[in-house]
Amino acid sequence: MLTLLFIIALCGLLICIYGDYIERSLQTNPLYHPVCDISDRVSCTATFKSPYGKLLGIKNMWVGMATYGMICILAYLDMSVPIFYISLCLVIISIGLGYLLLYKIKSFCPLCIALYIINIALLIVSYRAL
Repeated sequence: MLTLLFIIALCGLLICIYGDYIERSLQTNPLYHPVCDISDRVSCTATFKSPYGKLLGIKNMWVGMATYGMICILAYLDMSVPIFYISLCLVIISIGLGYLLLYKIKSFCPLCIALYIINIALLIVSYRAL
C-alpha cells in the first residue's frame, strides 16, 4: 500500500511541477499557450491568474509540491497514519477549491481536477493502509 501511496503522491508532485512551469511560462512569455487551455471554460490559465491561485501570497502549486513531496517521504518511511490525516485535509481543501473553481472562477482546470482526484485516491489508499 505504501508503494501505491508513494506513486500517487509522486503523480501529484509532477502535476504541481508542471503547473508551476505553466505559471512561470505565462509570466515570462505572453504568447505561451499551455496544453490545458482548451477553451474559455476549460483553462488552466484562468485559474492560475485568478486571485484564488495564491494563498497568503504563496502559489497553490508550491504548496502542492511541498505537500506531495512530504507524502512521498512519509510513504518511504512507512508512516501511513500521518498520510491519512494529510490526505483528509487535502480532500477538504479540494472541496473548497473545487467550489471556487466552478462557481467563482467559472472555469474547468484539468490540472486542478487531476489533483482533486489524486487527493481522493490518497485518502482512500491511506485509509486502507491503516
